[in-house]
Amino acid sequence: MTEISKLHPATTVTNIRTHIPVLLDYAGTQYNTWSTLFRLHCRAYLIKTLADNLRNVGSPVTDEQMVLRLLRGLSDDYKPFKTSIQHLKPLPDFETVRTMLELEETSHEDSSIPAATALASHDMGH
Repeated sequence: MTEISKLHPATTVTNIRTHIPVLLDYAGTQYNTWSTLFRLHCRAYLIKTLADNLRNVGSPVTDEQMVLRLLRGLSDDYKPFKTSIQHLKPLPDFETVRTMLELEETSHEDSSIPAATALASHDMGH
């Protein structure tokens, strides 16, 4: 039996404000961070959906092809990440690379927070 591709919940959102309880300041780093993260998730989901659809019609796509397509679509900000993944033998599977990319984005997000802000938010947790 063929597997039917399901719509990702993010594609059905008509009012993002009801799902993200913070106001994203367009001029600040918050907006750029959320925007980048959202684009990365959408790209990964699109690649996975296309691969599933191709598999369903008898033209399977390998995990390696999916990983390389995901890496190819990343901006130059991710060049060190892309290079390190491409040199792994064998290449990690698509889900592993997607998770690694999420962690990489988190490190980009952490590096964009001014040191005083990061320190204050860390101290508030203790």
